[in-house]
Amino acid sequence: MKKIISLMLALLTVCVLLAGCGAKKDHDEFTIKIKVDGKGSFEFTTDGSEPKIDPSRLTTEANAQVGRGTKVNIVAQPEAPWIFVKWNKNGAYFSEDPKISVNVTEDVELEAIFGEPVEGTPAGN
Repeated sequence: MKKIISLMLALLTVCVLLAGCGAKKDHDEFTIKIKVDGKGSFEFTTDGSEPKIDPSRLTTEANAQVGRGTKVNIVAQPEAPWIFVKWNKNGAYFSEDPKISVNVTEDVELEAIFGEPVEGTPAGN
C-alpha cells in the first residue's frame, strides 16, 4: 500500500511540475512580423540602434523573435515613384512617420503601406 501511495504522489508531483512549466502565460519572447503593401521595403533593428537605409539590408518581409520590452526601430523606404503612406499595427492605423519605434510586449504585426503618387505629389515621401 505504501508503494502505491508513494508512486501516486510521485506521478502527481511530475504532473504538477510539467503542467506548471508548460502552462506559462507570461511569455518572455514575442514574435514581430513586418511586411509591406505596395512597392517599397524597410530596414529594422532590434538592438536599439537606428536603422540606416542600406540597400543590402532592405527587405519586404521579416519575422523575428524578441525579448519582452525590446525596442524595435524600423524605417520604411518607398520604391520610386511610390510614396510611403502609413504604418498599420495589428491591422489598425499606427503612424504616418516612415521611422517608427515599437516596444514589444506582445506578438505584433506591422505593415508598411506604400501608394502610387497622386499627380503633383513629390516621389519618395
